[in-house]
Amino acid sequence: MAVPMILRTTVLCAAMAAPALAGPFDPFLGQWQGEGTLVLDDEPAERFRCRLRFREMADGAVFFNGRCATAQAAQSFAYTVHPQSDGAVRAENASEGAQDDPDALPMRLTGALDGSRLRFGDDGANGFALEADADTLRFSLQASGPRGRAVGSADLMRRD
Repeated sequence: MAVPMILRTTVLCAAMAAPALAGPFDPFLGQWQGEGTLVLDDEPAERFRCRLRFREMADGAVFFNGRCATAQAAQSFAYTVHPQSDGAVRAENASEGAQDDPDALPMRLTGALDGSRLRFGDDGANGFALEADADTLRFSLQASGPRGRAVGSADLMRRD
């Protein structure tokens, strides 16, 4: 009877010693905060501050939420991001009341995940990208909206 106990102990120890499989969103997990600049149409560049958080979910998805602001405006957001088998990602707006708010961010976003680069958007004219490098996350965006064309970027530092 000692052999099965030794076998179970060996298997358990091997499983505990084996490294955990890396998830596709691992470079982004955690809390991030930082600032950069945002330019709206022909206006002067403004200070652009952001706080982001990526939290892993049980099904391989991540919950991505945050807030970005300038002196003139702020935008909060929350999305559940699901990886697809081909490197694509699909995000669903998780903000309360977003479906009823005409000024809310899109209900669904599509994009791509390539290692430490996550991007969402259309043909390149509108969207945002996140690029992780150790303890820095580079956030960049470009979009057209009711207030004109916005282009910005911010370097965020890991906070946890």
